[in-house]
Amino acid sequence: MDDQEIIVEFINKDANYTREVPYSIMKLSKLVSDAVDNNPDDEESDDDDDKTGPTKHPIDLAPNNVTSEVLEKVIEFCTHYQEEPMSKIPSPFPESDDLQISDLVQNWYADFCAGLERKVLFQLLISANYMNIQPLLDLSCLAVAKHIHKKSEDEIREIFNIKKPELAENKEQEEAKA
Repeated sequence: MDDQEIIVEFINKDANYTREVPYSIMKLSKLVSDAVDNNPDDEESDDDDDKTGPTKHPIDLAPNNVTSEVLEKVIEFCTHYQEEPMSKIPSPFPESDDLQISDLVQNWYADFCAGLERKVLFQLLISANYMNIQPLLDLSCLAVAKHIHKKSEDEIREIFNIKKPELAENKEQEEAKA
């Protein structure tokens, strides 16, 4: 079956959200390609002559992994990637204080990251990991790394909402008081 004849139907039951996307765009996702490749309903049979229209593959998205807002960003990325694949990001990337994302990838990809709020960027990273889209995961990790570069420990704790650990001495004093 031709990729153009396959539609991926993303479903988020909790958010009552459905989005149909051509497989040709979303095959960059290993989650999607595995779901399409492993679908037993695609087996050729004599009854297939009666079918009209594209084949749909429903994929249920967990709401805490991929929100509708982030899914739209994922689709935007995959659509552009199909037209202009992103340059491979060197690993590890060169350490330089003045290094910009646009020094490592094309301008569209750098602008794509620059236009994201921190919360959306973190959700995009989680979604790229969940959907197994390696170029998007690499780009979002690079953007997060650039975002925290040269930040203090306290600033990083605030960004990731990490509490400062209590010192052992303070714990012992608190326990002694109790």
